Amino acid sequence: KYAQIVARDYVSGAMENTSATLHGDFMVYQTPREMVDGKKGNSVIAHELFHQWFGDLVTCESWSNLPLNESFATYGEYLWEEHKNGREAADHHAHMSKLGYLRSDKKEVDLVRFNYDDKEDMFDAYSYNKGGQVLHMLRKTVGDDAFFTSLKKYLETNKYKAAEIHHLRLAFEDVTGKDMNWFFNQWFLTKGRPKLKVTKNYIAASNRVELTVEQMQDFKTTPLYTLPIEVDIYADGNVDRKHILITEAKKTFTLVTDAAPQLVNFDAERQLLCDLDYAKTTEEYIFQYKNAPLYSDRYEALEMLESKLSEPSVFALFNDAAKNDKFYALRDFAISKLESGPTDKAIVKTILIDVLKAEKNPKTKARALESLNKLGNDPEIMALNEKALQEQSYSVCGEA
Repeated sequence: KYAQIVARDYVSGAMENTSATLHGDFMVYQTPREMVDGKKGNSVIAHELFHQWFGDLVTCESWSNLPLNESFATYGEYLWEEHKNGREAADHHAHMSKLGYLRSDKKEVDLVRFNYDDKEDMFDAYSYNKGGQVLHMLRKTVGDDAFFTSLKKYLETNKYKAAEIHHLRLAFEDVTGKDMNWFFNQWFLTKGRPKLKVTKNYIAASNRVELTVEQMQDFKTTPLYTLPIEVDIYADGNVDRKHILITEAKKTFTLVTDAAPQLVNFDAERQLLCDLDYAKTTEEYIFQYKNAPLYSDRYEALEMLESKLSEPSVFALFNDAAKNDKFYALRDFAISKLESGPTDKAIVKTILIDVLKAEKNPKTKARALESLNKLGNDPEIMALNEKALQEQSYSVCGEA
């Protein structure tokens, strides 16, 4: 059986008691009108449900090994989003979780660590957020079949027992037939993340791309990483995926291409948790937004082009993204930046009015109205606010 219980004034959000999860009352106190803006709590439900296996069926043997519980439950949120709403939604969810780790003011620590002062120290953006990112990299490293088979092996071997991180490694080694110490040592048992500087050089005479990757992290505190990475080369209307394995502090990879590349997309699966310095031209970022397949490709392009909104080609891209991007969060992002574009705010106003009238997502609609209201309170904008007061969405009404 599985019960979900809601308690008033519960201080811990939720707790994954075996077969009977306890939730705070935020989980159920939503009226139908509130749910127009989205149902609260789906990620929490997925998180605690995942704990029934990772944390309850198999329990970490010490607080030091807490990521065996919390990293998996956090990644369970990604898997639910991917299953229910598709990869775009899952990658957006992962991006927000990643920011939670990157913006943590806590000094870098090992994921599995034995030097905490208090057990509560383990409940942080490392055990949860970073751990979820590491599991996604592990999935991309071994492939879906091996990843999920290894998880099943881990659960079946260790059910009703206490486990530590090496039990997980052994399950992956048993399934893949490969040594996995390199992955677990650098991601679970040491602190930090790679800092990469990537440069490219196209040699037209031989149709080759020279891609130089340098690891810039402080090797006194952070390891030299082994990083299996996919690189997509877009040229002459085609995309060619290359697999490279980064193992050195600095190495140049020579990649053969059919023609001058329009884009060399490093880490094409957007799996890598790192600080990346990789300069691209405005044209390359515009091409990336229009042609690379993932949410993270388009987000990166918009983020890196934000400072160039005064350029006509960039403003046109943001205009298109605000109206037509298939994912609401990227429409949100583009909408919120449009006002930084042309000095002629009448152009921005016309675009935002078109967006407001066509947008279906209530929160994105509220974002468009918010951007319009920053332009001033002329009669046309005031009339739109008055009309918006009739909307069911609280986010739209609140902005109006």
